[in-house]
Amino acid sequence: MSARDGLTHVAVIDPPPLRRQGVGSPEQEVPPPRTIATCSSEEIHLPSLVELDSELMLVGYNDSSLSRIFVLKLADLASGRTVPVDTIGDNVLFIGIRNLSVSSCWLPSIGGNSIVCFHAGENYLAQYHLVTGSWSPAGDGHRQFW
Repeated sequence: MSARDGLTHVAVIDPPPLRRQGVGSPEQEVPPPRTIATCSSEEIHLPSLVELDSELMLVGYNDSSLSRIFVLKLADLASGRTVPVDTIGDNVLFIGIRNLSVSSCWLPSIGGNSIVCFHAGENYLAQYHLVTGSWSPAGDGHRQFW
């Protein structure tokens, strides 16, 4: 994923083509990256990629105030549509240095439909509820994670 010219580009690198035995050079060239989706940096700020139930999602802020997070399906972006996802079900997305999704049944103090990330505007580890749009400090019920 890269940002340039006011656009966020998501690219893939395809594997080298299979060569037939005895044909071609022993060193296979890796094809250059191929852009599969592009969206305006005004549409999504500070985007991150995360896999959710075998589907790639782009998670970011909806404007420069960094007050609301929204989630886009990469497949929608690849087909030219920018449609925010209403719900991520009973899942929690962790966005940061590494991104991952976890079922909320493994995290009883963090409800589903939540995104845990460093709140860029307020400087704390926060939990964002996707449906209500509300922020709260991320915690395990006894102490906060910061």
